[in-house]
Amino acid sequence: MQLQQQTTPDGKAAIGVPAGWRISGYGNGAVDVAGPHGQQVDVGIYLPIMVRPTFVGPVAGTIYLPFIADPAAAVPVVSQALSQQTVARGGQGTTNVEVLERYNTPPPTGAGQAAYLFARSRIGGRPYYHFALVNTAPIDNNSWAYYYSTVAAPDGVFQRDFTLMLNVWRSWSLNQQMLRDRLQDAATKMRQTGEILRSAARGQSDAYDRANKGFSYYMRGLEVLENNQSGARANFDRDYADSLVKSDPLKYRLVPPSQYRTTD
Repeated sequence: MQLQQQTTPDGKAAIGVPAGWRISGYGNGAVDVAGPHGQQVDVGIYLPIMVRPTFVGPVAGTIYLPFIADPAAAVPVVSQALSQQTVARGGQGTTNVEVLERYNTPPPTGAGQAAYLFARSRIGGRPYYHFALVNTAPIDNNSWAYYYSTVAAPDGVFQRDFTLMLNVWRSWSLNQQMLRDRLQDAATKMRQTGEILRSAARGQSDAYDRANKGFSYYMRGLEVLENNQSGARANFDRDYADSLVKSDPLKYRLVPPSQYRTTD
């Protein structure tokens, strides 16, 4: 199925959306995409978690949990806290979260621990499967970060649409080639998801070869700036690059992640 590249209304991210699907949420580069049969693709979600309330007391909407270094151990606990918030807003809760398989990977944020995880749960009482990248990292003595991207769908739908959901994840413009390679490697090597991928990929060519460094530059506050006259490119601080383009838009342009080269 073809994907239509769509940009979030705040202009901070773009992602490929299949026909009949929609962008259901966005913010600070993170994007949520929802399918018509319960499919979910959530990428670039950054969740700060407090260990304990500060002197001002508990803050509404904040999650308070002790630091959990192991991503696989953190998933059920954080999922329960998020589910409680979702139910309080009138949504469907997630229960019975169980990690079935893991594949450790270097953390995309550059700190803490990270792993690709294959898990199952029940959402609104319906069995779901999930494939996720989760990165846990301490921020300071009283807070830590839970960073994740995930694809999920009801049992049966997940097996049918796993490759499609990975394609949507891969199309996220803040992704980078290193993460794309690790995603493919983990999904292939993990026994259960690998079987789904290999089954879906029979007779199909590899469609995952577009290089993209956008996530790394986004996290580091960098932009690729191109001289329109010479074609020369270099990496600059985002604010400085923006100021150059505004001062002479005919001479300079910001290169979108989809046009990055391996030398950028």
